[in-house]
Amino acid sequence: MPANDDLRQAILEHVRRAGEAGVRRPDLRRVLDCRKGGRQDAFREAFRQLLASGRILRKRGGRYSLAEESGLVAGTISVNVNGGYGFVTPDTTDASDLFVPPKYLAGAISGDRVLVRIMERDERGYSAAVVRIVDRTCEAVVGCLDDDGRDFYLRPMQRNLPDRILLLAGETDLEEVAPGDWIQARLLPPDQSGDAPAAEFVRRIASGADLRGDLDAVVVEFGLADPYSAAEQQAAANLVPRPTEREDCRDITIVTIDPEDAKDFDDGISFARGTEPGQVVIGVHIADVAAYVAPGSEWDAAARSRSFTAYLPGRTLPMLPKILAADRCSLIAGRDTPAHSVFLTVDEVTGQVLSARRVHTLIRVHERLTFSQVQALIGDGIGRPEVNSQTSATLGALARTAVAMRKFRRRFEEFLEAAVPDVRVLCTENPPRILGLQRVEQNRAHELVEEFMLAANSAVARELHGRELPGLYRIHPPPQDEALAQFGQWARLVPNSSTTALQERDQLNALLARAGRLPLGDIILNAFIRTMSRASYSAAPGEHYGLGKTLYSHFTSPIRRYPDLVVHQQLWALDNGEPIRSLAECTAIAEACTAQEIVCDNAYYAACDRLKLRHVRELESRDPGTCHEAVVAKVATDGLLLYLPELGLQGFLAASLFRGQHYRRGKDGLSLQTGGSGKSYKCGDFMQVQIRRADPVRGELSLQPVQLRVSAAGGWPT
Repeated sequence: MPANDDLRQAILEHVRRAGEAGVRRPDLRRVLDCRKGGRQDAFREAFRQLLASGRILRKRGGRYSLAEESGLVAGTISVNVNGGYGFVTPDTTDASDLFVPPKYLAGAISGDRVLVRIMERDERGYSAAVVRIVDRTCEAVVGCLDDDGRDFYLRPMQRNLPDRILLLAGETDLEEVAPGDWIQARLLPPDQSGDAPAAEFVRRIASGADLRGDLDAVVVEFGLADPYSAAEQQAAANLVPRPTEREDCRDITIVTIDPEDAKDFDDGISFARGTEPGQVVIGVHIADVAAYVAPGSEWDAAARSRSFTAYLPGRTLPMLPKILAADRCSLIAGRDTPAHSVFLTVDEVTGQVLSARRVHTLIRVHERLTFSQVQALIGDGIGRPEVNSQTSATLGALARTAVAMRKFRRRFEEFLEAAVPDVRVLCTENPPRILGLQRVEQNRAHELVEEFMLAANSAVARELHGRELPGLYRIHPPPQDEALAQFGQWARLVPNSSTTALQERDQLNALLARAGRLPLGDIILNAFIRTMSRASYSAAPGEHYGLGKTLYSHFTSPIRRYPDLVVHQQLWALDNGEPIRSLAECTAIAEACTAQEIVCDNAYYAACDRLKLRHVRELESRDPGTCHEAVVAKVATDGLLLYLPELGLQGFLAASLFRGQHYRRGKDGLSLQTGGSGKSYKCGDFMQVQIRRADPVRGELSLQPVQLRVSAAGGWPT
């Protein structure tokens, strides 16, 4: 019997041959020999899926034809909620997107599977009208309750949904819900909601008046796992490490270097002279989580379902129970701890890693340090902490070795240097309270830790591959030529740059380095990062474009990343003669972890945006009309998308707010001309703006102009 995909393709092919006249279902079953038993059941399911997807349609007389034979196209729609229009991506891969004017949406929302009828062609391409919503793929939705005095509405968190969705709920459903509360609802199928989308009330999540409610809503919206229960924490406290042969390294000076607010410590670093002149040995000591969490155990299943520790400002949802993550497995200073160590022998002059040795160890961390402390010790010297001479000497040697290793990688691997400063929300957890925003830039302390973690990860990847041991690799494909071409508009803002430099790594790095020194650096580097594909996990090795590596794995964070834990478990099994996960299982884990990483990242950004917007509203309440420096990041048909560096936020400035209210988009699509003032706005221009509206529910910031300040490319306005 053919596989389900093959059977669907066979059905489509026979329906296609029938043309506009169509074909009867019994005739299809007969031709495909699917009239009995399991073959009939498989046919019934495949046919149902094709019908539900809109690929085939029922005609009069019980005949079926392809949607395109009836002048219809099946696809997925994406709706611009600001402009009210949509674009349909047809199922056929070689077809261009179809523009759907606002009046022809027929209630479709982003993500819906639709059937559209092609109407006409203009300079933008073909336009179409939605004939039928085949499937509403988005069901559960989180938002705030709104009340206009007559009806209840849902204001969804998802920006690609309409700003207000009619909410169907009985009076008893909303007895304990107030306008502004976060709630969960279910979007009704198209045949129940009519032309406009509607939703059915499910439950109240939290109050919308405080940060705790915002974080609760983000957790529900993105389906993040609940914290471990008290009973689970108690059960995890009974775990003891599995026995294995260990090398005693407690006499080595080991330091951990982490952010000030770190709650778990999964990596430490040590330095020693090598046995040969001119060689040094860097020890990268990682928490031996696999000693506590065996494959197939209940804790392994729990970690696998979460895949990552989810970090939200004001809330941390650990991948492992807190007793393991922050205590038993954590490399806490002054305590004997099992570790999994990689000793790297490095040429101290050239920075080349000459060899690597991996071993299970017993260690004792000498001192817990923060990035700011290490930066003061090896970098700017500001706020230099008091440390003993042994720690100071170790850090000095580590810093010199890291510089040499980085120079070696820069020369031979040509990694891309595009570190973008991050504006983080400083927030307490219990209760969540915003303390302010902090701009975090990579410094020598970050580079020191990064250099050694990269080297350890690379060494483990080489061992996995060399031993033909199934594992997980971190891969990163190069950007598409089209994406690089779009970045060209930003590259032109960098002095002495050329778009031809984008194709050569050395020239691209030189361009990025020059960009990073400009006032526009943040936004140019951000624009470059957006051109690149996401990194992902794979059971097969592949290129990591950003790092310039061909073999790379994640090994150094098993407390907070399941892919790292899987690699540890595979190596534990190899070292102790235990069953090893198959390549097929590693492939399934890689796919699941890649998908969950996207969820965790999106949840983090959603929480950051909402807390930042609450902070903006608080600032505005204290000092209304404050001016902010902004830079044009994108030109749309109806306005400008601006980036506010001091807040790390993007906001929208509607073109209708400009003086005169007459505007048009430039022919190049990269500028906006206003009729009232005659000024032109383009990507990279600086502006003074004020906050018009900060909306923490939708995560949107509306701006209004104060005064345009255009500068020469790459310079601050005067």
